[in-house]
Amino acid sequence: MKLILPFIFSTILIKGYSQTLRYPAQLSYSRSVASSKEVADIFSCMVNQALLPAAVNFTAGIFGENRFLLKELHSILAAVAFKAGNGTAGVSAQYFGNPLYNESRAGLAYGKKLGKVNIGAQFNYHVFSIAGEGTSGLINMEAGTLWQLTDKVTAGLHIFNPSGGRFGYQKQEKLAGGFRTGFGFQASAQTFFSIDISKEEARSVKVSSLIIYNFADRFVASAGLNSTAQTFASGGWSWMDYKLEVSLMYQWPLGWSPGLTFIYQPQKQHL
Repeated sequence: MKLILPFIFSTILIKGYSQTLRYPAQLSYSRSVASSKEVADIFSCMVNQALLPAAVNFTAGIFGENRFLLKELHSILAAVAFKAGNGTAGVSAQYFGNPLYNESRAGLAYGKKLGKVNIGAQFNYHVFSIAGEGTSGLINMEAGTLWQLTDKVTAGLHIFNPSGGRFGYQKQEKLAGGFRTGFGFQASAQTFFSIDISKEEARSVKVSSLIIYNFADRFVASAGLNSTAQTFASGGWSWMDYKLEVSLMYQWPLGWSPGLTFIYQPQKQHL
């Protein structure tokens, strides 16, 4: 296993969305930077903090992912959002990895609605730990905006780590910057489509598509595909103020990554 892990880590860093492993990989496919209020949830705010202002009550969620069915590559992300003054604040925490190598992150975000435009920003504190090498930390930021172009069409832009940042022994490792933009179309009360384009520093442009379909009031299904041939699918069930979602991502040649999401979100609110 110790021989396999370096290969897997290097592959993830090449394939993943925004180096290093700052968010569970499935958030890149299951949420759009241009999510509509009908489909957005607490984890949409992790992709674009400009989605925070639509939260009218306290909401919280926890997401777990097991990459490629390896216990050494598990990830967990927890987040909450709540009204704060004229906007909405969010707090999140994430852990990825194992005792040999792991990353953790704490984030504090704030978003505000300005007419048909939402803006949001987040400050993060990252900690990287490698067995035998010690730990290293850094602070960075990310920001986003969301535009309500029509009643059914939204546009979003998210920028990550615009100022750079280095960590590790003698600050030799660099946390990459990047951006993501996209358009969303709420075709009906049940159906949402989106197209996102992302670019990470020193990586090629990636195009991702997503469709979300709600049916029978309590059930939701989604599927996504990107230009690197990674695929994603999920199914969820809502009951009163709670939502449970099971998801699955496939990445060749490493295989399947299952995920589980649990969200508390009052019925009368949309994020």
